[in-house]
Amino acid sequence: MLKIGIILFVLSGILTIVEIIVGSDHPAWKYVLIASALVTTLIGIIGLPVSDPVLIVSEDRTGIYFSDTEYIFEVTEYCVREKDTDNVSWSKYKKGDVIKISHDPSIVMYRNRFFINTSNTISTRVHVDKDGVRAFDVIPEIKHISATYIEKKASESQPGNTYAGYYLEERDFSVIGIDRNGEEVQLIEGFTYSPVQLKEGNNSIEIQFVDTEGTTSTCKVSIYGYEPRLISISAELKSVHKGKIKTGDKLVPSMFEVIGEYEDGKKKSISDFLIEPADVPDQEGVCKVAIVKDGISEEMNITVATDLGRSTCLTDLKPFGNTSVETYLPSQIDNYGNSYTKILSCNNGYGEYNEVEYSLGGNYGSFTGIFFVTKASVDHVGNFSSSKPEIRIYGDNVLLYTKKGCNYKDEPEKFLVNIKNVNFLKIVFDGACYYESWGWERPLLVIGEPTLWENTGKETPPLYKGKQSIRTRIIELEPYGNTNVKTSQPVQYTTDNYGNSYNYVLSCDGSYASCDEVEYYLGEKYTELTGTFYVTQASVENVGDFESDLPEIRIYGDEELLYTKKGCTSKDAPEEFTVDLRGVEFLKVVFDGTYYNETWGWKRPLLVIGEPVLWEAVE
Repeated sequence: MLKIGIILFVLSGILTIVEIIVGSDHPAWKYVLIASALVTTLIGIIGLPVSDPVLIVSEDRTGIYFSDTEYIFEVTEYCVREKDTDNVSWSKYKKGDVIKISHDPSIVMYRNRFFINTSNTISTRVHVDKDGVRAFDVIPEIKHISATYIEKKASESQPGNTYAGYYLEERDFSVIGIDRNGEEVQLIEGFTYSPVQLKEGNNSIEIQFVDTEGTTSTCKVSIYGYEPRLISISAELKSVHKGKIKTGDKLVPSMFEVIGEYEDGKKKSISDFLIEPADVPDQEGVCKVAIVKDGISEEMNITVATDLGRSTCLTDLKPFGNTSVETYLPSQIDNYGNSYTKILSCNNGYGEYNEVEYSLGGNYGSFTGIFFVTKASVDHVGNFSSSKPEIRIYGDNVLLYTKKGCNYKDEPEKFLVNIKNVNFLKIVFDGACYYESWGWERPLLVIGEPTLWENTGKETPPLYKGKQSIRTRIIELEPYGNTNVKTSQPVQYTTDNYGNSYNYVLSCDGSYASCDEVEYYLGEKYTELTGTFYVTQASVENVGDFESDLPEIRIYGDEELLYTKKGCTSKDAPEEFTVDLRGVEFLKVVFDGTYYNETWGWKRPLLVIGEPVLWEAVE
């Protein structure tokens, strides 16, 4: 540009000389040559370069100033913009002035001008501390931006950032500034993005950046929102036989309680998991199994025993009241050719809904059996798949287990149901049939080998069936070993959220850890523990409305979990409970997270046990 300007100035001079020489002889050429000289001169001026100003920190560090311009005809212009302001008012710089800078950081933009021609506009970030200006750095000129999403995979302990419902963060993006030459010049910060939460499926996220001159650059990033992934699982055996499984048996999902935690923080019960290995060894001992779901596994040890306790075939018991369920069908064969000698099924000719009920008297610990599709149903119906067949198992009118739906390829499915302390067991067959000739209902989904297992462990006396007049308040016993559980509390904790008062309570201790426990030696003397779980009035007054699945009270007999109270809300009504303690030597009560945090971090009782009483058997 400099060479072009000089050439045009020379050409303008030549044209002027020619005009002087020939102008008098050719008047018409005079005006043409003058106009050409003026135009050439103007173009030459435009073609002259304008130098870039130089910013300098003043000696006293109170501000900045600019060096003298390279050419005398140039004027320096500047503007100072404090961060987060839109002030871009330009001022002319007076030679020798110091521009005071006090805000950290401040953006200073500056340029030189000659008539309509300007130099490059330079943006500089000036940093200030208590001693004044300490440094500055030039901000590259951005023409446009590009962005990529930094995808983070979910791990066993860490959620990812691509699941539906995830709230985006600035650190999830890498935004690069591109200059006029197409070069990547700067990693961009302080950009905005919209929307801020991922939805399931395709998401178009718009990234927006406003530079120091107020120019806005945008780009878009495409992100696919997946269903939240599983990141961890926890598993435990449902069996009430002190964690034992019979030698040579086969492990099936219905024997386990498996909870999965997902990326979005939610916990869900899982039933479609794998068990490795599924076959139980033929020898007694301890075997290690893994519960596997979506590549996440949880290992656990299971005790294998030859004898799980005394058993009774359910069909050998007399039903309680009238029933429409078949308990005397001949041997049946399932769709895989396996034979069963004892069967529970719908009854021919009694419609699609059949039920049977048995009086157990709380004498059994678990109920096992095998759900299977009959071979006859496949022979008559052929290939089928239906969500209609349903078998429901109830204990004292509380739903304990449901088997819903089946198809002709379903393998036999073993199940185990905890029926400890259950007095009445009811089994309902709902639509578990197919129709043969003449409209007769025939068994389609049935229960094979239905078996009741007695409570294992030491022989125990039967519960006293009359009025139990011999009782002991648990707080009158001396705890076995050290404990940090409170056995007395001020009145605000002995009143529940419905205004009922209790004479004595068991609760967490506000000065100890989040998990407190107490143990008592009973020596097999007692048959039952009764009491009332309740939410304290003080917790509602201090916390307000709440809902949490964290508080948990667990009751153990000889290290076997007998009862769990998990979760509560501010509106929960007091809940009475009874726990079978027959044959129990050591009773342990654990309070896990049953507190709320008060001033100074003290833990105060939230979920407690009111009026805990031990009952003795009366001969």
